[in-house]
Amino acid sequence: MEPATHKIRVTGSGRMSIPADVRRAMGLEKGGFVQLKLDDEGHLEITTMARAIQNIQKMAREDGLHGNISVDEFLELRRTAAKHEDAEMDRKHW
Repeated sequence: MEPATHKIRVTGSGRMSIPADVRRAMGLEKGGFVQLKLDDEGHLEITTMARAIQNIQKMAREDGLHGNISVDEFLELRRTAAKHEDAEMDRKHW
């Protein structure tokens, strides 16, 4: 998909409409759910829930997780991995 920028109006109630071409490109259907992620710089990332689930499944595969584990076990593994990733990033930047 070609990168696109859209100017969107926010209504008084805080609603925004995602343009039809963006919804189509995302595979977002009427009534579908999205995940919103706001970073420290104020950038908003919108991901369909289907894509968010795929991303989590990919992380689990990359972490070598197979079989059934609890959500708590998965989250603890991700927290540990994130700490290691942060430490590695800090080491590379200094």
